This record gives sequence, structure tokens and C-alpha cells, in this order.
Amino acid sequence: MSEEDTQKRYCTACGAEVGPNDTFCPSCGASVTAQEQAANNSVANPNAGKNDNLTTIGVLIALWAAFSIIVGIWFIVSADAILDLIHQAGVTYVDYTKDAIVLSGAIVLAGGITAAISAVCCLMRKLYPIALAMCIVSAITAFSGILTFIIGLLMAYFIYKNKWAFHT
Repeated sequence: MSEEDTQKRYCTACGAEVGPNDTFCPSCGASVTAQEQAANNSVANPNAGKNDNLTTIGVLIALWAAFSIIVGIWFIVSADAILDLIHQAGVTYVDYTKDAIVLSGAIVLAGGITAAISAVCCLMRKLYPIALAMCIVSAITAFSGILTFIIGLLMAYFIYKNKWAFHT
């Protein structure tokens, strides 16, 4: 371990690295008292031994993104065929239009793209706020069912709980 590593200090509230002259944490804004500064100078990163699930979270979000992108593109490209299937099934009272099917596909595609951005941020361990925001946007656009919405929010929660694993 280099001398530079032993001089690093960490916020006791969120685990983010704190500069030598900082009185407030640059990540969460918590006050870093003189007593905490002295304790942090002699303590390694408090999150060092924690289980880091960020890679798993990133892979799961990437799988969701790939699925959403494929389904979104399929809806857009196959809008006429989907409309024909609806009419062949004898459903005449439903007022589906090609534009509505294409719009649905575009929304699912947008959700897949935002999930992909979130996955890349998680796998690179960078840009925590973007990773979290894009995951939430993806969950909101996952309007195909309550289960997909809940899973999206659960992934966002896991990103939030692993905030410490992102590089600042």
C-alpha cells in the first residue's frame, strides 16, 4: 500500500473519498469534524470489505435493455402485421391504429436505450447520478406491466445502495 493510499480519508456517512482540507463531504454534504478527520486518516475505506454487486446489477440491466430494444424495434417495424393480427383475431371494437403501435414501440425502445446507458454506467462504475436516473426512466417507460415497473425500481434501489462502488 502506498503512502498516498494511507493518507486518503473517507466520509463516515456515505463512504465517499474526502479531500484533506474538506470540512464537508463533496458527495453527500455531511460535515466532516476534526474528530472524524483524525479517525479517517488512520482508517482504510470503510466499504473495502463490502460485497460489490454493481457488476451483477449492470449485467441484469443490460439484459433488460437488450430485450426492450429488440421488442421496441419489433413493434415499430411490425406495426402493420400487429394490426392485421388484431383484426384477424376478430377484435373490431378496439381502436388500435398503426401510429399507436409505433408510439408504443418507440417508448419501449427509449426505455431500452435508457436502461443501456444505466448498465454501461454501472459496469464502468462511473456517473452514479446518470446510472440511477436512467434506470428510473427505464422503469417508468416499462409500462407493459406492473412487474417490469417494480423490477426497474428494484434495480434503481440496488444502484442507490451500491453508490459507494462508483468511482468519483
